[in-house]
Amino acid sequence: MGNYCGTVRCGVCYTRGHNKRSCPEETRRLKERFDRFNQGNCEYDARQAERLAKKIAKRTGVNPLTGEKLEKRGPERRCSYCKYKHGSYSESGLGHTRRTCPDIKADKQQAIERTVELRRRILESMREHGIGVGALVKQRIHGYFTNKETGKEDWDRRDTVLLVQSIDWETVSIYNPSGACVITQRADKFGTNDYESMHLPYLLDDEGKRLCINNDGEIGTRGNGIGGWHPTVEDTYNRPEVVSPVSASAINPPESWLSGQSSTITQHFSNAKA
Repeated sequence: MGNYCGTVRCGVCYTRGHNKRSCPEETRRLKERFDRFNQGNCEYDARQAERLAKKIAKRTGVNPLTGEKLEKRGPERRCSYCKYKHGSYSESGLGHTRRTCPDIKADKQQAIERTVELRRRILESMREHGIGVGALVKQRIHGYFTNKETGKEDWDRRDTVLLVQSIDWETVSIYNPSGACVITQRADKFGTNDYESMHLPYLLDDEGKRLCINNDGEIGTRGNGIGGWHPTVEDTYNRPEVVSPVSASAINPPESWLSGQSSTITQHFSNAKA
């Protein structure tokens, strides 16, 4: 813990300006205990003296039992991101933390650049098929519907017209390539707070094969699929049908969207630790 304006209070001596780790009173107490055990003549005393000597060495840099100087901790520190990326037994990451890690900086930048490419192609697809705010989509969905005979709400599966209300642009990234970020509302639910979510459409290559994102964030035919349906793919489960597209000029993400920044990238690297 740092000493910000001298406000740190030690939990041992209750003095402001330092903490327990650097407390001279705690060091003095450890040395007194070490001296008592070091003068003992049984195996228990020897073990306790050895244990206390190691604690004192961490505080003072010198082991009072052996006289050996303790090397500074810095060169032995392991970056938690490097352990995650290269494995716990790799020598990568020695001597730095994730805050100064060159690997995590480079990987974040790569993730952003590849998200830019993904977003560019997704935007082209959405504009091609008119999937934007205001579009009407018909889809067979499960839910509660009003029974015309009884007037009660029954669980059913019906072809339903959905209005695209918004797009959660922020969450689209290489770490969320098939995200359900198209927010829709059933025509019979207008005026309520009852919304549905829909996946992005597929991206297809020139041969009609579904494109994916691999572990390196590259677009290809292997990896995690992009989107969850496509207007021209007939065998898609519960395939939505765009019955009233909007014009391509009306589909515009936020101005900064093509910079590639995303909360899902931030969250991915926040969780990437070992």
